[in-house]
Amino acid sequence: MAMRAAQNTNPTPQVEGVEMSHECTVADPEHYRLEFENEYVRVIRCHIPGRDKVKMHNHPFGSVVIFLTDQNLHQTLKTARPKKP
Repeated sequence: MAMRAAQNTNPTPQVEGVEMSHECTVADPEHYRLEFENEYVRVIRCHIPGRDKVKMHNHPFGSVVIFLTDQNLHQTLKTARPKKP
C-alpha cells in the first residue's frame, strides 16, 4: 500500500537537459496521469475512451506499455512540413 502513494496532480517533470513540455502528462493531462515516481521509475496511467483522440506528445525516456484491455489504436506521427522558399 505504501507504493500506492499516488500523486493526484501532474507536476511538470524537471529533468536536466531534457525538453519536458511535450511529455504526455504535461501535454495531455486529460488522458495521462502520473501515478508514482521515484529515482528509478515513473508509472503513468493512460485512459483513452473509445474514438477519443489524444494530443501530440512524447515519451522522452524508455517505456514499457501494459494494456489492461484489448486495443485497436491508430497512431499518426507528426511529419515535418517542407519550408517555403
